[in-house]
Amino acid sequence: MSNIKQNIEKNRELKSVLYGILTKYIYKYIRRTFEKEKELHSTIETRPKLHRDFQKVLLQIPKWSSRTLEKECTKFLKWVKKKNDINTEELMIDIIKLTTEIILNKSSIYVTSLLQDYKFPSLQQFYYKSLKKIARIIYEEPKSLYTIKTSKLTDQIENVLNIYLPIKQIESVLEFIEKDVDPSIKVKYNFENDSKSTESSKYSISLRKNSSDNNNLIVDKISSLHYVSSDDLHDLKNTDDDHLSVKNKIVENDNLRHIDIQKMKKSQYYYNKPKVNEINEYFFNE
Repeated sequence: MSNIKQNIEKNRELKSVLYGILTKYIYKYIRRTFEKEKELHSTIETRPKLHRDFQKVLLQIPKWSSRTLEKECTKFLKWVKKKNDINTEELMIDIIKLTTEIILNKSSIYVTSLLQDYKFPSLQQFYYKSLKKIARIIYEEPKSLYTIKTSKLTDQIENVLNIYLPIKQIESVLEFIEKDVDPSIKVKYNFENDSKSTESSKYSISLRKNSSDNNNLIVDKISSLHYVSSDDLHDLKNTDDDHLSVKNKIVENDNLRHIDIQKMKKSQYYYNKPKVNEINEYFFNE
């Protein structure tokens, strides 16, 4: 087995451990939060508000103070030590390094040297961002809490990992090769074709080389387009397209182009407003 295949297999195993720890703890935390809300909504009057109030609690997660975040992260570390006895922060850093090795196809010594000035994320940052990502998924579908697939949660943690990859360092190593364009090639438009060409030519443009000059490319025009000189411009008549709702009018001895736009109904304009309860799309990403 080649070195790159070994790294991919090892990286898959390390990710499985880290993602398993995070998804298990975060899911338990959110489920426990829901069960607390369920106890507060045990009556007939309060039960219809259960999921909406649960969503309100999830909305408070991105607003945690540094003290609350420190407290919750400490609980997470104690749980990890009790259940797995794994240094989760070192595991996270090893995955970032190994992923970089795979992308660049370089040795561990090379990558270690490359990332010597890179500031790796703290476990607290990684945990908090993962929590917010998963909280958003549950917020959007609160009734799917007990049926959501684990793969959907691990995908969110994978996205968090990609955010913390050393992109600048990776880009500094990767080489992007651009194909040089031959400056001797010139493009010429062929206006000699008859405008009343076949129907199929209206929908295609053909590129071909001129036999007399190998460095010239001739672009055959589309029959629906034609050249109009400035002298003949005033003779141009209005044409209406059945499939367009906008009509262009060119008035004689007038340099202005007048456009009539179909009016929008009031119901489409005044009542198409966003709901008040909608949250900012990037609320959980802050």
